[in-house]
Amino acid sequence: MDTPKNLYDWKGGVYMGEKNRHFTREFKLTAVQLVTEKGMPVGKVARDLDIHPNLLHLWRREFLKEGDKAFTGKGCVISQRTRK
Repeated sequence: MDTPKNLYDWKGGVYMGEKNRHFTREFKLTAVQLVTEKGMPVGKVARDLDIHPNLLHLWRREFLKEGDKAFTGKGCVISQRTRK
């Protein structure tokens, strides 16, 4: 896991203040598990985690399709990972 540049900048697996937020695999898995295993509504989880609901839907779809292999790359599209 990456170490934060400043502990005050670290929030839920992302560095705040960056132009594009980068979420850790653990953060994505936790968010998806709240919806799939705990049965929480996507909208509530997204609001609580300060992410867009569509992003959470995308992560959920990837997790349901790929299982444990989900969220392994660094911005690499799923189809590109499977070709390697």
